[in-house]
Amino acid sequence: MLVSDKLNHCIRKVDLLRAYITTYAGLCGENGFKDGPLGYNRLSYPDNMGIDLDGNLYVYDSGNLYVRFIDTEGSFSI
Repeated sequence: MLVSDKLNHCIRKVDLLRAYITTYAGLCGENGFKDGPLGYNRLSYPDNMGIDLDGNLYVYDSGNLYVRFIDTEGSFSI
């Protein structure tokens, strides 16, 4: 399950079976606007999310007024 952690500027991946949470996109606690792989990419107040049939994530980056595309590896691209 993917969850928008809006106030921490990141997307979290929650594994309910293992009771484990990881960062899927963005750098928690640091806002910004950068494309690229996990650890480098940044969001600002991520909000509404949707997933397409290929598993790609679309996030409304409300702090930047932009819809972001995040692939299945958690990497942003244009």
